[in-house]
Amino acid sequence: MTMRKILILIFCLFAAPLWAGPTDALLDKLAIAKSKSDADSIVRSIWIEWLGAYDSDRERQLMDKGIGAMDKKRYKQAEAIFTSILKSNPDFTEAWNKRATVRFLQGDFIGSEA
Repeated sequence: MTMRKILILIFCLFAAPLWAGPTDALLDKLAIAKSKSDADSIVRSIWIEWLGAYDSDRERQLMDKGIGAMDKKRYKQAEAIFTSILKSNPDFTEAWNKRATVRFLQGDFIGSEA
């Protein structure tokens, strides 16, 4: 595993709880999960919570478009999409996380913390 992949993994593991909000209880359960199966189930619940925080169908469509741009390594486009989501819904945890991840992947480590 390359150093960059390790850093991305560490970032993803530790950055997400900073924006946890209503998922705090799930994150606490994850920390004390007794088995991989239990942990996997809790992780699925966390993702459902994070990705289900849409205020509208338009936000869901934008989120899908932003994730698609990330998958194609169109990081500037993805960042602009996630920023537009955050302007209308600043409480959308996963939009913050995705924008931070995109900035991190572009080498904008300071911006990824904002």
